[in-house]
Amino acid sequence: MAGEETTRAIFAQPEWLRAVSVGQRLPEGRVLHTGCGTSFHAAQTGGWAEQALELVLRPQRADRPGRSTGQSGW
Repeated sequence: MAGEETTRAIFAQPEWLRAVSVGQRLPEGRVLHTGCGTSFHAAQTGGWAEQALELVLRPQRADRPGRSTGQSGW
């Protein structure tokens, strides 16, 4: 049956993860995704991303003009 494996995978997740709403979207405007290591690479799939360590060392606002667009500073 189509979707059977997907349904099984969904119900294999913890209750809190199954309860996450996927219908909500981020507000209009610029969004900054962040992470380190593997999570940074995942963050890059969402659009504009910065390395978490860079943001800790040099905090900046996501809406500041002139910021990089999806490139890490490393």
